[in-house]
Amino acid sequence: MDSRVEFSDLRGRKYVYSVRKFEDFRADVPGNYIFAKRTNSGWVPLYIGETASLQKRMARVHEAWDYCRNRSASFVLAHVNIGDHKEREAEQRALMVAFDPPGNFPVPGSSPRLPDLSRAAWASSSNAVGRSTTQRPAHATTKAACSGAQDALSASTNAMA
Repeated sequence: MDSRVEFSDLRGRKYVYSVRKFEDFRADVPGNYIFAKRTNSGWVPLYIGETASLQKRMARVHEAWDYCRNRSASFVLAHVNIGDHKEREAEQRALMVAFDPPGNFPVPGSSPRLPDLSRAAWASSSNAVGRSTTQRPAHATTKAACSGAQDALSASTNAMA
């Protein structure tokens, strides 16, 4: 088995990852990681992530691990990246664009099942101001707010005249 794997993004930048088991993270270092499966033609990324601490991120249950394990992932490929969050996130995005890992964009109804935060945010904001939780299109809310602001501006202009 290869102990190191090299991935290239679409711009040709190369990233070297070491092969690990999910439970083999002992160093508390920042980095990028890939849940991958091994095939005859090489490594196939199923999920690509970044973290401020590889040890802490792998110590708890990862939301994409079950999804990837169900698709034959058995290894975590890790790249120590001591840069800041923006650098790790840029590497993650570059590799996601190059490899389109299915775990980063799971098909609805497949494991893991992620919450629909847009509905939760609308419901909590609607309840917080006493409105019903019935959803309205975003453009209707914006149009109403703009119309109300325009009416208030017109009224103040007329009062000054």
